[in-house]
Amino acid sequence: MPREVDAFRLPENSSFAEILLEGVIPHVDAHYRTRAERAYRAIGGISRGGNWAIHIGLSHWEFFASIGAHSAPVFFSDKPEKIRAWLGQIPEGDYPRIYLDSSQGDPYLERNLRFETILVEEGIPHEWHLSPGFHNEDYWAARVETYLRWYTKIW
Repeated sequence: MPREVDAFRLPENSSFAEILLEGVIPHVDAHYRTRAERAYRAIGGISRGGNWAIHIGLSHWEFFASIGAHSAPVFFSDKPEKIRAWLGQIPEGDYPRIYLDSSQGDPYLERNLRFETILVEEGIPHEWHLSPGFHNEDYWAARVETYLRWYTKIW
């Protein structure tokens, strides 16, 4: 399991979002048969990858129709007021589909629940799943098919 401080810290001066949005996605769209429209694009991740999915998916909502965050404790810097501001910039009717899940034994469960509470308070439609298990590969491996079916359901 990652050290707690590492899992919650957004790397300073990270250009990950820029590289993904301005480099990786255009490259993939240019070299592979993709559907480049927002309706066919999803971002998701597990643990720290889920933090990135929340961060990029909400701050650049216009790129993604779906956001999946699996056992994602949310970056420290993505404070509730920042998340609410991102949500406030999304026009009603354009909210991405959001899927959140966590295990009952996840040491970051409280942080997952705080994010889910923000979505409830802001009236943002989403799915929330709490299941037996722990913050580990066994939990995620047992759900990969469920995750992939959810992402692709609207395609």
